[in-house]
Amino acid sequence: MSEILFSLPLASIWEAFTTSDGFGKGIVVIQLAMSVGIWSLMIGKWLDLRDKIKESERFRKFFTGTDMLLGYYYSNQRVQVSKNPLINVYIASSKRIVRELNNLGLDVRTLAETRGQKLSKGAITLVKGAAEEELSVQSLLVEKYMGVLGAGASLATLLGLLGTVVGVLFAFQSMGAKGSVNLSEIAPGLSSAMLTTVVGLVVAIPSIFGYNILVGSIRQVNIILDGFTDELLGRLLSEFDDDE
Repeated sequence: MSEILFSLPLASIWEAFTTSDGFGKGIVVIQLAMSVGIWSLMIGKWLDLRDKIKESERFRKFFTGTDMLLGYYYSNQRVQVSKNPLINVYIASSKRIVRELNNLGLDVRTLAETRGQKLSKGAITLVKGAAEEELSVQSLLVEKYMGVLGAGASLATLLGLLGTVVGVLFAFQSMGAKGSVNLSEIAPGLSSAMLTTVVGLVVAIPSIFGYNILVGSIRQVNIILDGFTDELLGRLLSEFDDDE
C-alpha cells in the first residue's frame, strides 16, 4: 500500500512533465541540472570545511605548545601556501617579523638569532597589519562559493515561479481564444505549469538546509582563525615588543 501511495505523486509529476511544452520542460531540466551542481558543490565544500576545522584545531594546539613564535617558520621554510588557513596567517606574520628584524641590520637566518631581539612600535604595527590582512584573505577563501550556492537555491525557486506564471498565462490565452472554460481541457496545462514551482521548491528546500549547515561550519573556522590571530599577536608583543 505504501509503495502505491509513494508512486502516485511520481506518476503525476511525470505525467505533468510529459504534457508540458518545451519551455516548461526546459526549465525543469535546468532546475535538475542546477540541483546536481549545487549538491556537488555543497558536498565538496563540506568536505573541505571539515578538513580545515581538523587541521586548524591541530595546528592551533601545536602552536600553543611552542616556546618561540618563529619556531615553526624556521623549521618549515619551504611552506609558502597551505590549505590550512591558520598556517597561512602564521607564515604571512612570520615573514613580516623576519623582514622587520632584517631591516634593523640583523640578517637573522636561524631561530637562535631571533632570540631576544626586539621590534619598534612601528614594526609591530606592520606585523599586525600583515596578520590582519591575511586573516581577511583567508576568511574570504573559507567563504568561497557560498554566494553561488545561495544564488542557486534562490534561482531554482524563481525559475519555477517563472515557468508557472508563463504556463498559466498560456492556459488563459487558450481559454480566451476558445471562448469557453472546460476544466478537462485546461487542467493538464495548469498541472504542467505548476510542475516547475514544485521542482523549484524540491531543489531549493534541501539546498537551503545544506547551505545553513555550511554557514555554521564557516563560522566555526572563522572563530578558530580569529582566536589564533589574537594569540599570535599576543605572543608577538610578548616576544618582540621592546617595552615588554
